[in-house]
Amino acid sequence: MIDNIVEDYTKKMKSKSIVDRQLGTIVYLIDHHAFRVGNEKGADEADTVGVSTLKVSHLSPEGENNMIFNFLGKDSVQFFSTLKLDATAYKNLVDFRKGKKPGDQVFDKVGSKEINDYLKTFMSALTAKVFRTFRASSKYYEQLKGTKSTLTLDQKIKKEKDANRAVAVLCNHTRKVTAKAELALTNKKAELKELKKTLKSLSGKKLDAAKIKVAKMEALIEEKSSNRDKACTTSKTGYIDPRIAVAWSYKFDVPLNKIYSATLIKKFNWAIQTVDKKWDYFKSPINLIVEKSEKKSSSKAVRTRETKSSKTTRASKTTKPKVDI
Repeated sequence: MIDNIVEDYTKKMKSKSIVDRQLGTIVYLIDHHAFRVGNEKGADEADTVGVSTLKVSHLSPEGENNMIFNFLGKDSVQFFSTLKLDATAYKNLVDFRKGKKPGDQVFDKVGSKEINDYLKTFMSALTAKVFRTFRASSKYYEQLKGTKSTLTLDQKIKKEKDANRAVAVLCNHTRKVTAKAELALTNKKAELKELKKTLKSLSGKKLDAAKIKVAKMEALIEEKSSNRDKACTTSKTGYIDPRIAVAWSYKFDVPLNKIYSATLIKKFNWAIQTVDKKWDYFKSPINLIVEKSEKKSSSKAVRTRETKSSKTTRASKTTKPKVDI
């Protein structure tokens, strides 16, 4: 199904119809760069935007298919990045801006409703949000795909954290860097500097132990530095299919509590009981499950992938996650 969507929106980007070109370009940006679709705002609401509500002033063509995007996204988080675009998408964006004022809409022929209606022609419960989370999960899967069994546990844990961070970057999941966090990082760097000074006076087993401590502290500082403005928990909690992490943890013998908090292990128990180490994200068929709320009659679409073995009831599953004590 995904291949069919890609093929169709790629054709639309080259259509003679400006409506089709705008629709295809929006879906391209959601697919390749994980933009939120966006909705129209009232006069009393914050001027935050998504891809369908981008204004001319939010885009700056740089040539060679490079486009600068600068706007406030969800929760008033700034998105400022230069993206390398497909040649057709770049040309379309340049064309859509021509003859318009800075405050005019880039995509003035289609909006979020038209995008979601289009995606529903491929599957009734498919929406721009679901499509976006699929790409976020795909990014995570691809980042973990090259894991080698010869890596140490610490190296495997780092690889998973790097994969999680890559999704946060893709989806622009950011957070404000607090003064407290900056101070803690500065203190940790100072501690490392002092620890390195002691190495000269050590030898034998004490030196070996100190070197191990230095290496772990360097890794921690690198992680804290890379994540200080990234909302990685947002990506892990709401955008990454947990079965990818669970299957990966089984395959590479990584305790789940090195990936998830106790709260998330409980939340994702359904994933823990659904997959094994052979489960593969891209080799399993795509399904959309409609989860009905106990309190509300309405339902929501959730993008998942299921294997044949997932037809087994959860009650019949007895596999427990490995937890490092």
